Amino acid sequence: MRSPFSKNIFSELDDEIVWMDFKSVTAVHSTREIKRQCQSEIRYFISSLKNDAAKIGKYIREHWHIENKLHWSLDISFREDHSRIRKIYSAQNLSLIRKIAFNILKNDSSKMSTSRKRLKALTRKDYLEEILFS
Repeated sequence: MRSPFSKNIFSELDDEIVWMDFKSVTAVHSTREIKRQCQSEIRYFISSLKNDAAKIGKYIREHWHIENKLHWSLDISFREDHSRIRKIYSAQNLSLIRKIAFNILKNDSSKMSTSRKRLKALTRKDYLEEILFS
């Protein structure tokens, strides 16, 4: 596989852009297998961290852990991946509303799943008022 870094990427950047804290570029090669089919991907990160592979790797893993946890939760609780909304900014707006709703439900201390909390908020006005105004 030919590396996207085989040409000088900085030649494509605007000369007026100043990277004051630029200290490292990191390439992460990921491989995963889904239904016996292997997929490979390279992601690049520009960072203000000094060239410390262990530290940069830790931050990248933490970032993806948070990303995967949030998106998985939104997909399970709100079926976000099944949304058919595509018009102009509708998808972005609804995604923001889902994230706000998810955080409100997550902050409720009751020991129910987010999906059950959604159903309860839909069917019980007192619970909806409690989580919105507490």
